[in-house]
Amino acid sequence: AAGKAAEKLPEGTDADGTKWLRATLDAQAGRLGDKVSLERATAAFTELAGRKSGKEKALALNNLGLLVATAGQAEAAVQHFKDAVAADDEAATARINIGAVAF
Repeated sequence: AAGKAAEKLPEGTDADGTKWLRATLDAQAGRLGDKVSLERATAAFTELAGRKSGKEKALALNNLGLLVATAGQAEAAVQHFKDAVAADDEAATARINIGAVAF
């Protein structure tokens, strides 16, 4: 379903916008048990975090943290959230997620 939705994007959608959307849709499918989609989402958010900065980097890292937290990897999730805060000190969601996963 994620792939079909992403195929119907409006003409002129930039490559990064498409990547963000596909990764988000794949993450949702991954939360429902689709391991291939989860792997694609993880790879996409990793790639985005590697080449973005500031708020966009923080968002990608926060999303990575959510993915690994869902997979039961609390320590890795907390590290992604901390990296998100380091990328953008106003990343309130990542700060909240640190507390949520740590307890």
